[in-house]
Amino acid sequence: MFLSNIDLSLVVYQDSASFFDPPTNQVCFSEICSKLYNSLSKMLVHYDFMAGRLVPSLVEKNRFEIDCNDAGIVVAAAKTDRKLSEFGIISAPNPELKELVVFLLQEANDETDLKEFPLASLQLTQFGCGSLALASHYNHCILDGIAVREFEANLASLTRGDDFIIIPNADRTLLRARNPPKISHPHFEYSKTRNTENLFTIRGTTSTNVKKTLVENQIHVLHLSPQKIASLKKKALENMTLKNITTFQVVAAKIWKARSIATKMAEEKVSTILFPVDVRKKVVPELPNGFAGNALVPGFARATVKELMELEDDFVIRKVQEGIE
Repeated sequence: MFLSNIDLSLVVYQDSASFFDPPTNQVCFSEICSKLYNSLSKMLVHYDFMAGRLVPSLVEKNRFEIDCNDAGIVVAAAKTDRKLSEFGIISAPNPELKELVVFLLQEANDETDLKEFPLASLQLTQFGCGSLALASHYNHCILDGIAVREFEANLASLTRGDDFIIIPNADRTLLRARNPPKISHPHFEYSKTRNTENLFTIRGTTSTNVKKTLVENQIHVLHLSPQKIASLKKKALENMTLKNITTFQVVAAKIWKARSIATKMAEEKVSTILFPVDVRKKVVPELPNGFAGNALVPGFARATVKELMELEDDFVIRKVQEGIE
């Protein structure tokens, strides 16, 4: 199966987990596992590519494709005496949660071939308190966040005994790149920073100092209530320069401004914020409903630190809106 350039930029495994309260009908864990296995067997009829393996393309050099060879996915079931509350915060990165994928991780070395690894693995864990966690370890090249959400909705529906909510369409040929490429505007989302001294996080670097900084970083969860978000929107609309504002736009603008100030960037420097943009309905022709692939591309907004510090919030929000558009 053909993989687009967006897919190929995401050939990396990532983990996620969903948590559930204890069942109210006293169903036993073995019965829950049986329902999950049966649902997954039905899911793989339409998501057959998830049971395949990454292999070198037979058509183009230096590309991967998926061999839909029914090699399968991995499904594990586990029980622990620990209560969910003992794992600490579950809404942010937490080393404790690695236990939820402990049976899914495989040892790898430089000689390990990608075709040896399952593209998707799931682990269902029952805690001592009766709560459940369904954790996934999957290669990002097969699905983006929106496609994962639809996958989980379908899985939940089948587990309840209902039918598919949406039939997936994994055809990525609509996203095949033009040959030769046609670049019509600057792509600042792919530019690299030269100064890494004050960055909170950095990807793709081997600097020893940067690695040390990453280890020392601390994670704090900041709660923004609906009332607070509504207040931020109301304030930004006062100047009448914006017609409407989404929650993402106002929060992204606030984070961008706060981070640029916190890192003590010089006022004349240009600050850039990156965020994912769903292009399913932006490309021509549009991607079909149920598109099961990667269609999130990096959008960006740019402004000088001086502008972020001195101009009103509606200016910053408008920059974010332009990046999305």
